[in-house]
Amino acid sequence: MGKLSVRGVAKRDVAYDGVEMRFAFHGSAGTTGEALRTVTEQSEAFLEKLTAMGVKMEEIHCGELGTGHRMTGETVRMQATREITVRMKLELAFVNRVLDLIREQEAQADVSCDYFLTDPKALHDELLKEAWEDARRQALFITQATGQRLVGVDSVQCAQNREFPALFCEQNARFAKSGGSLLDELSAPLTTEEESIDVVWLIE
Repeated sequence: MGKLSVRGVAKRDVAYDGVEMRFAFHGSAGTTGEALRTVTEQSEAFLEKLTAMGVKMEEIHCGELGTGHRMTGETVRMQATREITVRMKLELAFVNRVLDLIREQEAQADVSCDYFLTDPKALHDELLKEAWEDARRQALFITQATGQRLVGVDSVQCAQNREFPALFCEQNARFAKSGGSLLDELSAPLTTEEESIDVVWLIE
């Protein structure tokens, strides 16, 4: 009885189905209180419009709140920043409408988007099954070609799942265009996900 080592691999291109949008509102004034008031007013106005569009409050999360100052010559300007994060199902047309809110509000805000898979575990479970079948097909091909046969499995080792890197997309809200454009018709960005499995087969 001998052994045969085979690595099975499964790979699939899939579209991201979730998006995390981060909005950092900025305020500048003579005092910290005034700067905080500015970012609070901008944030409240944005949240009112966002929820009116149907975004649920459980999809909206509080981010960092910070203050500081900036020197311009001998003048001190107090700075404040408040972040809001929205994590939701990815619909590009809707994302563009959300970006329009910033443009229409003329808010001083930085915007960034991360795209992600909402259920990566289910996808990678499927890929592992496909990788197993790939290893089995290879083993059968080799044993049949050499006049041998599979009689069992000696060991199985799966590659550790990697963290799934999100596609990072930085967007400046001040240059966002209104909805209804070809941008709304784009397909979701793609990611290539992969799993592998090492199988040692018993053969004779």
